[in-house]
Amino acid sequence: MSRVHGAVVLMREFHRRFDRYIFPLVILIAFLFDEWKFRHLSLAASGILIFSYFVLIGVCIYFLHFFDRKKIHGDGAKLIIPWLPVAIQYGFGGLFGAYLVFYLRSTPLGLSAFFILLLIGILIASEVSRKKFFRLDLQMGMFFVSLFLYLFFVLSVVQGRVGTVPFLWSSVLSAGIILLFLFLLWPMVSEKFHRLKFSLLLSLSGIFVLLNLLYFLNLIPPIPLVLKDIGVFYRVVPNGQGGYLAYKEAGETEGSSLLFLDRSMDIYITSGNPVYVFSSIFAPKNVDTKIFHVWQHYDEQKKTWTTTDRIAFQMTGGREDGYRGYTMKSSVAPGQWRVNVVTQNDSLIGRVSFHVDRTEVPVSLEVVNL
Repeated sequence: MSRVHGAVVLMREFHRRFDRYIFPLVILIAFLFDEWKFRHLSLAASGILIFSYFVLIGVCIYFLHFFDRKKIHGDGAKLIIPWLPVAIQYGFGGLFGAYLVFYLRSTPLGLSAFFILLLIGILIASEVSRKKFFRLDLQMGMFFVSLFLYLFFVLSVVQGRVGTVPFLWSSVLSAGIILLFLFLLWPMVSEKFHRLKFSLLLSLSGIFVLLNLLYFLNLIPPIPLVLKDIGVFYRVVPNGQGGYLAYKEAGETEGSSLLFLDRSMDIYITSGNPVYVFSSIFAPKNVDTKIFHVWQHYDEQKKTWTTTDRIAFQMTGGREDGYRGYTMKSSVAPGQWRVNVVTQNDSLIGRVSFHVDRTEVPVSLEVVNL
């Protein structure tokens, strides 16, 4: 027994001395683990790992309030209790780290900066508020956000569709699961609930409204669609083997990182020649949806972007390198252009910008395989 007591004292002293370093380290480890793992795991394995984070968080929250309610102060409880918030924080770090990986993949950073910064802000706030991590309202608020985003991804894959329907279902189901979890916790948290009911209800309802507002303002990336590649070409034709041949200016460097908005490239065309935009979008196997290339020209006088064409094509998920498609526009006026790749409800997947110049001499082209 003395050895157990000694271990308890040692662990509590370690936790007390290094408390300020443990929480940010746990967040960093969880994020780096996700960054490595989710780039190598299959979609099914990723879903299982994320689900395990929810199990870890739920079990730890339950026992945290169980020990507090029952006033258990034995050596075993003293050894476990200080580390329960650490485990909870690791679970949340893993969840939001996974979401950052998925959402950064889904849309270039410039197009989803607000939502990405919001996720990062949640992680920072949870670390800064670690002393309050025993609070029921903070736990439930973060649990609700993470559950909401997870169900949005899962339901989009299960239903094989992208858009408002899976989002609304995720809203309803996540709220129902939170209420069920609070019901299971009720014997342990009834006293705390009466004390924190207003802040708890304000937190949950505020999160619900905020996420819906972000979605309908198209500030949440259209998970599970991921833009793999996009480019502007002088011509695109099928190669007869399931791929495409694209004609680009000889010596022109190909593309730039999709993490940020693509740089604007120059296209030199003779009168009447078309311009092609090619995109490759990854989606899980059973997702079948319509994608649009929205061509826009910048009006120098009005200082606004004017939509000239909205061209649709049906895409089917399942291909590792993404579903490939292209659109073409004839009679392209000189000036600044961009093509937005969007879903049916105008959620932005990606964008390519380019400047069109007229030339009397055709440019020298080379062929690349897509």
